[in-house]
Amino acid sequence: MTTQLIVPTEKSVGDILTSLYGKEVTTVAADPLPAADSFVSSYLCDEDKTVAVCLADYAAVGNAGGSLLMLPVGGIEDAVNDKDISKNMSEGFYEVVNVLSRVLMDNNSLHLRLDKLYPPGEATAVTEELGSDIEEMGFDITVQGYATGRISFQLA
Repeated sequence: MTTQLIVPTEKSVGDILTSLYGKEVTTVAADPLPAADSFVSSYLCDEDKTVAVCLADYAAVGNAGGSLLMLPVGGIEDAVNDKDISKNMSEGFYEVVNVLSRVLMDNNSLHLRLDKLYPPGEATAVTEELGSDIEEMGFDITVQGYATGRISFQLA
């Protein structure tokens, strides 16, 4: 698969998240997530076509979104365990995946923008729009002081 986007790496994801949070974010390569069970953030090119998605598990949305807002760890753990992500956590994570769009672009790649963040099970049409010839990569991310969550990217 040849993509017109930059393939994110442990280093690029870790560096941009460390910069965002102002504290260490550990990033380790991991298996990609299944789209059906994941939160899905869609990225559009200038022609309004979905060209990439970022998938995230409950732990990533709760911890990455909640830590950006400096929410208490205990409240985040409860929300993740109960699979009851608050609007604040989702909005915080939306900002995280907006910043993560920068790891997919450079001066020679497609320009893209974040479109929407969908809860699990609500983005089937979006992920199908990418087709089957995609490039996938996953990462476990841990913001210092918070639990680990997993994200993965699918690039058309």
